[in-house]
Parts: sequence; structure tokens; C-alpha cells
Amino acid sequence: MTKLTPFSRHCSSGSRLRAAWWALLACLALAWGALPVRAETPPAFSSTFIQIWDRHDDWTEQNWDTLCADLKAMGIREIILQWSLITEPAFFWRLTPDRRMDVPNDRVDPAPVVDLIVEAARRHGLSVRFGLSEDPAWWEKIKNEAGLVEVFLNRLLQDQISLARTLVERYGEEPIFAGFYIPQEIDDATWIDAERLNRLSNHLTRLVDGLRELSPEVEISVSCFATGRNDPMGFAALMADLALSGNITEVLYQDGLGTERLLPSESAAYLEALAASMPRTGARLRVIVETFAPAEDGLDFVPAPINRIKQQLLQAQTLVSNDIIAFSIPDYLHPMAGPQAKTLHDDYQRYLDAQQPN
Repeated sequence: MTKLTPFSRHCSSGSRLRAAWWALLACLALAWGALPVRAETPPAFSSTFIQIWDRHDDWTEQNWDTLCADLKAMGIREIILQWSLITEPAFFWRLTPDRRMDVPNDRVDPAPVVDLIVEAARRHGLSVRFGLSEDPAWWEKIKNEAGLVEVFLNRLLQDQISLARTLVERYGEEPIFAGFYIPQEIDDATWIDAERLNRLSNHLTRLVDGLRELSPEVEISVSCFATGRNDPMGFAALMADLALSGNITEVLYQDGLGTERLLPSESAAYLEALAASMPRTGARLRVIVETFAPAEDGLDFVPAPINRIKQQLLQAQTLVSNDIIAFSIPDYLHPMAGPQAKTLHDDYQRYLDAQQPN
């Protein structure tokens, strides 16, 4: 008889769980557009992701200052850097033995633009949560055979800790330092297999332990999204166990309405299940509202209409809290991103202004 691991129960969808899932979906089917408001404060963004790309190499100090000033004016308090460095392949492990000797105590520097972002955020009173290193091969590598996945995770762990060590040394004692964000997102499909899930759990535990050796009280966030491959209750239990075993501070749920992976009622079902599961872990649950929509050609994404975003904000506030994260203002909700983003920015600003007392 096979011994069940702590995560094995998430890897099958029994009839009881699936019946409960569909019952929950039925209850929420009419929720979109008719959610009760549980707080007097109108829902609004308090944080935004920033993705660092090659194009940002050309951004000046003034560009970042303008962005951060505008974020502050929009009520944003926190910037979450989705990553502080992109490594492909894993940085430390691609070095020659001689070159490794030149990296003192396994230190890796963040992208140079991180300093500019931090300086601008500091000037405008914004905190920064630092994403660790991003390996674009993540989704490919985690589908390999078990032994290769283990090698990949070990190398990724080395990169993450090496970068985190530098970030703590540079910014760890400053008020601006809000903690770390783990860029490797957790979905509801890849980790259905019990063996894979236990590898992920072990990786997160080792990573968080390493981060807390560098900064014992540091906050650590991880994000997740659903595609419908696992039912809401099963996925919520999976994420709760990962948060508990890994001592994660925050679980961020991507609402999936920009990618159109889920219908609004389905997204609400996953969110409500997560909200019920997280209290036992001590981790906070926050919602990432996707501020984009598929382009007409289906090849890209464009800013979403304001009416859809207002409904997403209301759903996030009603089911979780008003501490809502945008993905992302710089890409889809700021004039520097183009005419459509400027239109959405202006619409959102009018929405905010309408909430102000006369």
C-alpha cells in the first residue's frame, strides 16, 4: 500500500470535493455584478507589480520618478518587483570555476535599474517588495523527469539566495524594504502529481529557510493562479499546506480574468475557497487584479475596460480585503504605456475622484 504524503490528498478529485465545487460555483454564478460590499471604503489598488524588461535600460531617473509620483497620486503604497534579475540559464551555475571564485560568498547583483526604482520609490514614500531571480525556463524545466527537476530547483535555489544576499545587504535595513516575492508562480495543474508537489514543497521550505537566515523577520510572498484543472477546494488546500509548510507570509491570488483562464464566477469560487483555507496558515491572502484583456488578434494583451476592472476590484474587496494589487499599472494603466493605457488611467482616476467626499 502506498504511503500518502502530506500533499497526496490534493492529487485526486473525489466525488465529494467535486460536488462541493459545483455547488459553490452555482452559488456564485450570479455574484458577478451583484456582490455585496463589505467595507465602506470603495475598492482601489494599493500595490502594483513592475516587470523589469530590457527596454527599461533606456529609462532615466526622471522616468522612474514620474512613474512613482503618479503611483503615489493613485493611492499606491507598495511596488512589487516581479523579479530583480532574469537569469537564463541559472546565473551562478553557468559560471566557470574560476569565475565563481570571483563572486564573493555567492553574491549576485540585481539588474542595474533596480537602484533607480528604489531611489524613486524612496523619494515618493513607496515601499518595495523585491522579486527574486526569474528563470524563463521555469515552466519547461518543472515538467522534466524527477531527477532533472531536482537539479533545476537546486540551481534555482542557489541563484535566489545569492541575489537575496545582495538585496538584503543593500536595502534590508531601510524602511523601504517590504520583503521578498518569489517569481515562480504556482498553478493548479503542474503540481497535481504528489511527487512533484513534494519537490516544490521542499524547495520552498529550503528557500524560505535560506531567506530567513539572511533576514529573520522578512516577509515572503508567493503567487498562484487557477486554470480549472484542480477544483477550488483542492487547490485551496494545496496552497494552504504550501504556505504552512513553507512559512510563507503572503499568498497572492491572480484572478485570471485578464488571461480569460476563468469565468468571473469560477474565479470567485477559487478565491472564496482560498479565503476559507488561509486563516489556519497565518498567511495573508491578497488578490492580484489583472488589468489587461486579450487583443483582438489574440496575440497580445491590451488595457482592460474600466467597468470590468471595477467589478474585479469589488470582488476582491468583498471576498478578501481592500489591499488589492494591480497587474500592472506601468504596463496597462499609465500614460507612458501608450494611448489605450492613458485612457484606462484617466478612467480609473475619474473612478477614484468620484469616491472623494464633496
